[in-house]
Amino acid sequence: ASHLSTPIKTSTSTSTTPTRTTTPTTTSTVDSPYNPHTTSNADNNTSLNSSSSSVTSSAPDFARLDLSRIIKDYKQVVCIFEAMRWNASITHLDLSFNMFGIHGLLPICKVSPDLGHLINLDLSSNKLGRDCGVYLAGLLENMTSLRSLNIDGNQIGEGAGIIACALQQNTSLVSLGLANNHITSDAILPFAKMIVMNKTLVSLDLSSNYFGDEVEMPLLNAMRCNNTLTRLCVLGNPNLSDRSIVNLTLPKSSLVGLPIMEEPTEEANVMLEDE
Repeated sequence: ASHLSTPIKTSTSTSTTPTRTTTPTTTSTVDSPYNPHTTSNADNNTSLNSSSSSVTSSAPDFARLDLSRIIKDYKQVVCIFEAMRWNASITHLDLSFNMFGIHGLLPICKVSPDLGHLINLDLSSNKLGRDCGVYLAGLLENMTSLRSLNIDGNQIGEGAGIIACALQQNTSLVSLGLANNHITSDAILPFAKMIVMNKTLVSLDLSSNYFGDEVEMPLLNAMRCNNTLTRLCVLGNPNLSDRSIVNLTLPKSSLVGLPIMEEPTEEANVMLEDE
């Protein structure tokens, strides 16, 4: 009899053990938010999307991209700007000192209508050459949100005149850098007409070029008709006298006291007359 009772107790003990372990299992199943037996797929997606948006909103904006001195050839420029067509977060792009030449400029111009988000573009020291003027003019026409363009040190020469013509009707660019570009007096004179017609440009850097005193009066007379251009830098031009440098770089408010001719010079009349 004693041997028969022992198995009965053992059987009772083993039968209660699953019952005790079943309860935590059931509770765990109910509490799990992603268990397909307790929540719908729509609820799961809502929870996951909420978590993802929380991470995205806390991430910093990727607005500035510095690619100076690292691009090896123009093919890399093609890849970069094809990608930028689909990334509207980048507003400041530095491509300076890459020496990719005019072949690197062409892919930029090609996608320029899709770069409405770009505000600041630095293309300085890339050996763009004098033929780049036409392409840069098209780029300025397409990129209507561009506020700052730096094209210093590109040996643009006579091509600067084409850029000046493109800026006559431009309403977005605030700062333009054209320093150290082998620009002569003939290429500078179109800037006089641009200064008269443009109403948004605030800073123009023409330093370290090759124009002479003959551009002083056309530029000064043009600045008398402009209320927005407050900084014109002409330092480092070996053919420009100290007097012309002082006159052209004085603050805007001091122009009234300068010995400016009441009537523009013959060269200025040619440049300022309507085409």
